[in-house]
Amino acid sequence: MDRTYEQLKLIGDILAYIEDNYVEVVESKDLIYGAAKGMVSVLDPFSQFMNPDLHKDIKTETEGQFGGLGIRIGMREDWLTVITPLPGTPAFRAGIFPEDRIIKIEGESTQGISLLEAVKKLRGKPGSPVSLSVARQVEAASDKKDAKPGQSPVQEWTTHDFSLVREIIKTQSVQSRMLEDKIGYIRVIDFSAHTAEDVKEIL
Repeated sequence: MDRTYEQLKLIGDILAYIEDNYVEVVESKDLIYGAAKGMVSVLDPFSQFMNPDLHKDIKTETEGQFGGLGIRIGMREDWLTVITPLPGTPAFRAGIFPEDRIIKIEGESTQGISLLEAVKKLRGKPGSPVSLSVARQVEAASDKKDAKPGQSPVQEWTTHDFSLVREIIKTQSVQSRMLEDKIGYIRVIDFSAHTAEDVKEIL
């Protein structure tokens, strides 16, 4: 006998119990999303539940173009960090470097910001301006000279302000170059809606 509906009733009972007895008010949507994440997590390491906002951003990314600055970002040591600027984009032309820490967006601190919130702030209508402040790590020459063997030189940070204008960013999912003896090298960085046609064009 299929016990699916009986088991779903258990989820409903737990939801009602939490709403009635938990010490704080909890949004039912958050509880349902949490249950959905739990269900998907038992499948395999590659399955993931995405809420509507995250799904929209992932879809935008995989469609291959969006209005933005052309930087891949991630969290490093709890800081919003540039992984790499994409060649030919506003961020690349302005001189934003890998490992730069984005400390302000439009004058507002990024401390405690989530990756999803940061992406929403950085992307926008092509032609619209956005200001960034970044912290960049540099080696102090005197510290490097005075450092003892086996001791890392002391690092210091400089801050840099950028005023950028968003453009249509087409993600470059394929790179290529010619090697010797008429051998071509193609690298698929990630997959988007344009990957197949880009590979065909390069070939």
